[in-house]
Amino acid sequence: MSQSSESSAAAQAFFVARAEAVDMLLSLRALFLVITYGALTAVAGGVANWMYIKSQEQLAAAGGEAVRMADVQAEFIKGLSSEGWVTPELGDQLASGQLPVILLFVLKTTSWLLPGLILLVGFNRISGDISTRFTRYVLQRVHRGSYLAGKVVGHWLVSLGAVMVVQAVLLGVAYGYDVFDHELVAKALPRVWLGMALFTLVFVAYTQMCAALFARPFVTLLLGLMLLVACNVATWIAGRFWEPLGKIWVGDWDTRLWMLDPMAVGVFLLYAAIFVALAQVVLRKRDL
Repeated sequence: MSQSSESSAAAQAFFVARAEAVDMLLSLRALFLVITYGALTAVAGGVANWMYIKSQEQLAAAGGEAVRMADVQAEFIKGLSSEGWVTPELGDQLASGQLPVILLFVLKTTSWLLPGLILLVGFNRISGDISTRFTRYVLQRVHRGSYLAGKVVGHWLVSLGAVMVVQAVLLGVAYGYDVFDHELVAKALPRVWLGMALFTLVFVAYTQMCAALFARPFVTLLLGLMLLVACNVATWIAGRFWEPLGKIWVGDWDTRLWMLDPMAVGVFLLYAAIFVALAQVVLRKRDL
């Protein structure tokens, strides 16, 4: 492929991504993502802070002396481990400060909530174009690969931007109430946001794959949500019989991703590539 054709393809993808991002930013579903994600992560952070304060009160009552922050955190992590919330490895990361406790609660909420919200925001971006035959007009001006790349990039930028804005606002509010170790959170946040970029990319790619496969917006949303639930449930059940099977789906790698574990990064990149490749194959073969 010549340099001019590569430049043309990139320009086409940029044009589609820009239009996609603007349309999504002006949609009510993007506002719904921000409000819903913000409200539920705020609740998760509040629960984490409440549990932390309770641990501090219990430790102070038992010791009757000045309570050190390290003692409170150790007791809190011990309680989470006893309830099955964290693995021993994750407990070590929490204890060392690599992942602050309040961020763990926010990120766990993100893992459960964000895939469905990303699907809800973007399920009709390709499927709507296909069902209304708008793709016939668009694909007279851009290549199919550039069209898909632009759709993915636009959706990804809006989703990631919304998540980062919500997290920054919530952490800013929490900063004013002095509910976490600011230095630890500041050190962890860049790593967490890099992991978040990969996390959102995978589910954006998944959404666009579903849209290309099912072609009708309502079917894309319904079957996309059903497949998400099925993948999580199936791998959880399979992991009870043989542990390695529980790690097939990305859902079991989320916490390691926030730490930028190389294996977790590789798994998420692999799934993103698979979803985009499948979407591209379907769009090439489909009569648009």
